[in-house]
Parts: sequence; structure tokens; C-alpha cells
Amino acid sequence: MMVVCITVNASNELSYDLLEKNLKTYQQKIQTIRQNLDSSIFDDQELLLKLDFDADTVIQFMQEKVAFQPYQGLLRGVQGTLNSRSGNSLDQSILLAKLLKDAGFEARIASGVLTEEQSLKLLMQSSNASIPQNIGNGEGFDRAVSALEKKNPDSKPAFDWKKTKTFERYNNSLNQLQNVLKQYEVDLAEADVTEQMINDNKEYFWVQYRLGVTESWQNAHPVLKKGESFNTTATETFSETVSEKYLHQVKIESFIEQRIGENYKTHSLMNAWTKPTANLQGVFLSYANMPLGIDIKSDFNLQEVISRSQVFMPTFNGQPVGGKVFDLQGRLVDSDAMSAPAAGIFKTVGDKTMNAIDALENNKKPKLELTAQWLQFTFISPDGKEKVVKRYTYKADKNESVDENLVKTKLLTRYEMMVNTGEQPLAYLADLYLQSVENGLPWLKASVDKLFSEKKQGEFPKSIPESSFDLLLQSRWMKQNPTANTETLQYISAPNLIAFKKGFVDAQTEFFAVDIISNSRKFLHLKNGKIYNDTKQTFEQGVWDTAGEWLPSRFLNLKGSELDTLKVTSVAESQNISMKLIKQGTNGEKEIEELFAKGSLAYESAIADINAGYSLIVPEKKPESMKMSGWWRFNPSTGESLGMTADGGGQEITEYEIELAQIALML
Repeated sequence: MMVVCITVNASNELSYDLLEKNLKTYQQKIQTIRQNLDSSIFDDQELLLKLDFDADTVIQFMQEKVAFQPYQGLLRGVQGTLNSRSGNSLDQSILLAKLLKDAGFEARIASGVLTEEQSLKLLMQSSNASIPQNIGNGEGFDRAVSALEKKNPDSKPAFDWKKTKTFERYNNSLNQLQNVLKQYEVDLAEADVTEQMINDNKEYFWVQYRLGVTESWQNAHPVLKKGESFNTTATETFSETVSEKYLHQVKIESFIEQRIGENYKTHSLMNAWTKPTANLQGVFLSYANMPLGIDIKSDFNLQEVISRSQVFMPTFNGQPVGGKVFDLQGRLVDSDAMSAPAAGIFKTVGDKTMNAIDALENNKKPKLELTAQWLQFTFISPDGKEKVVKRYTYKADKNESVDENLVKTKLLTRYEMMVNTGEQPLAYLADLYLQSVENGLPWLKASVDKLFSEKKQGEFPKSIPESSFDLLLQSRWMKQNPTANTETLQYISAPNLIAFKKGFVDAQTEFFAVDIISNSRKFLHLKNGKIYNDTKQTFEQGVWDTAGEWLPSRFLNLKGSELDTLKVTSVAESQNISMKLIKQGTNGEKEIEELFAKGSLAYESAIADINAGYSLIVPEKKPESMKMSGWWRFNPSTGESLGMTADGGGQEITEYEIELAQIALML
């Protein structure tokens, strides 16, 4: 609204006609910018036009403009490989086959097995991607951008990460952690991974293509230089469907825990949502528990909303999932049955449940309570290995009495998520941003109608179009570590997942948090025919990732209390609280139990990290004035690291006062 209003001459009053005119002008400028983006950078159809639908030109583009990066399986797909300008032989072959098919050729993927010598030769060709940095072109683009630029005589110099508070916090934490590692004689030395990388990358893919059935198949090797090829026999070909054995997949599920007397039972809230990561580039995902019986047109008093909320419906991507609703006793009912009054249904079902339990327990009626609700993320690699991560919206400590208002408030937490598998060009981010602006214009127009016109009372859209732009921007910030060695080969080798958590602390306070659920990344040195894992830089990147979790709060200018691992450990240092290193082994669980109450979320999260092979750096006691403690986890073999808070998430939390309109939009 401000953008439209500031174009009105200061001497004029804000009139409906003038605002409507400026809104149309603004819309035209946005559309002009988007139409003049260089979409050949991220749109494979526009790229084909630029390459004249010519097979030799398309193959040359792949060989010269797309870098080889070694990892297993199909990770990025067509969009992710094009955006990243990089990929392994399978991802590159998938992109090349698509381009050739769309250019009018038949194309299929061939696979074979490389010798150790061939595998090493290919690995030595690995490189960082060269991603186009331009956004748009043409006079129309330049004029439209200039027309929207804010004229500022006090323009600031180029942005320098080293002069930011983020870098200062990162640097202080890194020094603190390095001192702890030195104290415990932990050496994050380079590891020779040549043999492992050779064996992991023996399976090789290329493309076979022809113009028609009367012609013979020709081989195209996208990951090799022009004229090069491997004398490898094709052991398999496929043209339409990629076998599941090659896929990286992400599975998302939701569960609740019910306490029945002294026993606990887990219930699934939704059918497992499982997708190949190659299909998830730029896809926005969300999960929320929707309180039933709430009217979003009139319910702005959050205290009343919380008070009235008794039944919740799990929703994924804005739609009900699982066919179930649940109440504060942890009871589930088919959502189809909700056409009858909810209270009546739950009384009937509850009576039947309790009668059955009474019969089993000799009329000793146990108390039913909802004690936890969580999301479960499973990352499935092509070799079938699974990595499971849990994130709780609510969890009661064992034997803790349940506060219903607290449970209901926490259940209103919303997760916004995005799977990321590679880099993003600026033009792609610009297109997503402009698309989200265009999607928001109907809301802006309806606002103008409501506020400034007595005759036109336009309808507000029934839903808010959502975009992965903010999540992709967060991912981009996480790659801006100014101390990173640019000579190191660095890339995403397994699916990353970032979430924004939005919810309520109480009826007056909202919270926002960035939660890095997975941040796997490779840092390799190629030298003297050998491949080394740069454990030290991998460790430093995890610290930078954690420092970057507070950036959205800074840019959104959220004013309120803050908590993250960097703050926990820096306050611990200022209070002369020693940092402890806990390793996997016989004493690990005992040491964690000394720090966190057994059965608490902090205890279970720390135990899960230890069992997953991480070592922990944790304050010996919770710093005074801190609402919770936290720790740094790291893998001594790979260097992978991340800051964790005691509520089981790797996030920075900012709490701030709620504005009235935010309640309606959140619900």
C-alpha cells in the first residue's frame, strides 16, 4: 500500500481515483519487469529457443556451461540442475534428455559402470558452478526498474557481510568453539576420501538420441568435454520413468502422543507424504493444525480463539490430510463425522473408548491427555539409508501435568518449509518475487476499495497465494559466508530442508523462528590426484548457517526477545560457565542426563543427536536469564555442524507483540 501511496503528489489528498490509477501503473511496471527477465537462465523452454532447438548446440551448452559435481542418485531434476548450472551425470543427463526431446528428438538415458581409473578422471573434473548473475535485459526492463527505484541521495556502499552484526556473532561463536575443540584435543583435519568417492561414483549416465526410428542412436556425454567419451557399455536404458533405486526422497508425517493413565500411545495424523526431491525445486510446503469452529472473518481476540479451540484438523499445503481430527485428550475421529456437532461426536466416541478401557482395566478409569504433537521428516537416499528428524510443536515432560491453554497455543504453530538441492540464479529469485507481488495485487486492490471507495466494495481473495521466495532467500544468505575459501569445491550433495515456524507464545505475543532441519553440504579439495574432505570448512559453514537463522528477524525488523544457540553459549561464557564436549560412547547418555531432566524434550533431542553420531558442545548448566539452554552438534568425521536449542530445533526465536491483523492472517 505504501508503494502505491507514495507516488501520489504530497499536495493532493488520497483519493480513490488517484490510488486506483497508481495501482494500475504499479501493476504494469511489475509486469514489464517480469516480461523482460532473462528467463532463459531458469526456463528450459526459453533456453531451447536461445539454442535454436539444435542438438549440437544443446549438447555443447551442457558440456561448457553446466559443472560436474559428484553425488549419488537423482537429486536436482530438470529445474534444479538448470538453476544450479551443475549436477552429477544422472541429473545432467535428465536435463539434456528433456531438452533434446523438446527439440524434436527421441532421447533416452543410458547407464554403465566406470573403472576406478575412469571414475577418478571424472571426479578430477568436478568444479564449482558458474551461475549467471544478470537478471533482465532490454530498455523496457531498465526503465521499469528505474521507475520503481527509491531515489536516495544517501545511498549506501556495497553490502559487506564482514561489517554486519551477523558476522560478529558468527566470528565470536567460532572462536569460542575452536577453543573448546583445542581444549579437548579435537582436530578437524582434512580426510582423504578418494577411495570412497571413486566407489560411490562408478555408476555413470549419459544420453542416447536420434531424430527418428530409421536413424541409429548417438551418444551424448553432458559431463565430459566435447569429443570425449568413456568406452563404457550400456547396462540399462530408460526414457520415461526413473527407477526408485536412483531417487533421493523426502517423507513428511505428523503424529500425536496420547497418555492413557501411565501408558503412552502414538497416533498418526496424516498419510505419509513422500516425494522425489527432483520434483520439489521451488515448491512451497506448509503444515498447520487448524482449530475447528473458528470464524476467520470475525475472530480477532486470540484469547477467545484459544479458549474455544477444542478440536484440531491437521492440514498439509492448506488442505485437510489423513481424514482425522483430534482433541486435547489425544482422541481421533474421522473428519467426515464432523458434520454433526463436534462436542457430541467426541462425547459419544469418548464414552465408547472409555467404556472399552474400563472393561479392560477392571473399571479403573485412566486419564486421557494429549502429551505431544510433532512432524517427522525422513530423508531417503538412493542406497535406501534413512535419516529421521523430528520437530515438536508441543511436548510435555514425562509425568508433567498438561496445561490445556499452553497445549492449544502451541498447537497453533505453523510450519512453512522448502526442500533445496542446489544454487539459485538471481533471475529465478526475481521471477518468484515478482510473481508473489502480482499474486498480492488483488489484496491490495480490495484494500483500496474497502478504505477509499463507498461504491466499490471488492471481495478479498479467499486464500493467500504462498511462495517459496523467502525460504530460498534464507538459503541464499546461508551461502554468503565471507570467510569461505572459494577455491574449495562446495555444493549440496543431499536434500536440505529449511522451515519457518510461526506461532503464539500467548494471547499477546507471536513468535517467528528459522529452523534448519537438514543442512548437508560437501566441501572438497582436489589436489595431486586425491580428494580430501575439508572438515574444518564444513564445521565453519554450520556455524554460519546457525548465525544466519536470525537474519529474517533483522530484515523484518521484528522487535522482541531473542534466543538462539549463539546467544546461549555467549551468555554462558560471560557468566564463566564452562563448555563441555560430549562424545558418543558409554558415558554420553549419563552426561546428558546430568544436564537435562530425563524424559524432557532437551534430553531426548540431545540423546537423538548422540545416537546419530554427533558430538555435542554444551554449557555445563543453563545460563541465568536464559529461558532454555542449547548446544552445538558436530560430526567429527565430516565436520557437519549446527546449533540446537533445548526445544529440539536448530533455530533462532524472536518473540514480539501481536498486531490485530496478524491474528486473522495467521488463522
